[in-house]
Amino acid sequence: MTTNETSDHRPLLSTTTILILSGFLIGLAVGNQLGAEVSPYLMGGGLAGLLTFIALDLANRQRSEAAVEESQREMERRLDKHLLSVNGTGAKIAADQHSAQKPHRKKLSEAGPPLAVH
Repeated sequence: MTTNETSDHRPLLSTTTILILSGFLIGLAVGNQLGAEVSPYLMGGGLAGLLTFIALDLANRQRSEAAVEESQREMERRLDKHLLSVNGTGAKIAADQHSAQKPHRKKLSEAGPPLAVH
């Protein structure tokens, strides 16, 4: 299996590594361990890494949420297909029925008189 065929692609640097290295750089800048002339560059690098971590984490969360929504839609589509095949109707469900809106309910005044129970 070549490197292009692997499904488990891991980046060279993880977001956690970026956060750790950023904290290290900020710590060196605050502690003035390498001198005052290098301190602003260390702080800038650390803050840039911190912003990179936040951006990558946000993008990862958005990708995860999109994947969950897509799997939910796929599951609903498969369930609808199964129910239609079991019922034998063979009819296609319109796309507007898949919307996430709640069904319209009538007000009690519009619903009419209650059914009589015998």
